[in-house]
Amino acid sequence: MNQTNLRRLINHLRSIKPSQFAMGEWVVNKDRTRAPVLERATCGTAGCVAGHVVVGFRDELPASGDIQTAAAEWLGINEDDAYDLFYGHWPNRQSGQFLDDLTVEQAIEHLESLVDA
Repeated sequence: MNQTNLRRLINHLRSIKPSQFAMGEWVVNKDRTRAPVLERATCGTAGCVAGHVVVGFRDELPASGDIQTAAAEWLGINEDDAYDLFYGHWPNRQSGQFLDDLTVEQAIEHLESLVDA
């Protein structure tokens, strides 16, 4: 796992508004329509963990590939760990909590548990 990039992602997520986090979508506009992934986030744009990687750090990603693969590569995680991270399979997810209901605070808490794990 790329600990440096993990910490950078945590710091990035700390800087966003709760309304800019949406685990149920890769990247969406304020009106919840799908946003062009390779554009910089603008006011009202929201995304999941992987969406924030590809929008916030897009200049550091490979030129091709899907969101999950690019974000996983940037974080230095394997396919199984990427699936768990990007689909909300986190220990701090409450029983019955829908993916769309996961908060940025929960994401940060989970990512922090991965630092130096």
